[in-house]
Amino acid sequence: MLALYLLCRAPMTMLRNRDRPELLLFVGRETVLDGRDLCPGVARIVDEARGAGTPAVWLADEASPTRGLESVGWPCEDPLPCPRALQLARESMVIEPDAFGGSDGFGRGRTPAKRPPLAARCVVFSASRDGCVAARSAGMRAVGVGQGFEDVSDVFFGDLDGTDDGWACDFDDLYTPGSYWINPPVPRTVDGNHCDPYTGAGVAYSAFGDRIVDAAAASSDDIDDQLTDAERAILSDLSPPPE
Repeated sequence: MLALYLLCRAPMTMLRNRDRPELLLFVGRETVLDGRDLCPGVARIVDEARGAGTPAVWLADEASPTRGLESVGWPCEDPLPCPRALQLARESMVIEPDAFGGSDGFGRGRTPAKRPPLAARCVVFSASRDGCVAARSAGMRAVGVGQGFEDVSDVFFGDLDGTDDGWACDFDDLYTPGSYWINPPVPRTVDGNHCDPYTGAGVAYSAFGDRIVDAAAASSDDIDDQLTDAERAILSDLSPPPE
């Protein structure tokens, strides 16, 4: 009985799985290059990611050879902000994801099948507001490189090596949960509303989570016309009684 009592009184901790980023996307020359060479911070993060098994890709206006970082051409005709370009880049990759328990979780399961990286596990680095807007619209994490990204990025740095403001970005900080965020991202506009992860257009959802209408063109009558009887009944119960 004493042993059981001591066991029950022992402090308990709950281990939470940490999800490793599955793809790093660097957008634009200003994000990556210092003159003709990789920025030191970019080179370091790419090396750290490679050591953890995470690929890194640089999306440029045109593919160019760069030591230490794969450079690929912009994957569609549309310029930034363009979440579709980020989605196409993600879908062109194939990875072997971590088994249950994550890269440093509490267990290991059967190795899952290879697949493209999940959007919620992608981290986009951009030195432009448009790049950060595209990342958030695509349901990816946005890391701003430079100033003026407070409202469009999840975190921002003067530069990735910390020489500008003393804060360096490390790969380990990009896990979920990590130093900068707790939960996976969802596609959203600058205003924080739901959006289409390929176009960035605002969307609305029903009470049951079904997409019902393009929010940019929606009116209250349009939304009401697309509600089901069950949804109208729920809204009726929530409405205040008539005076």
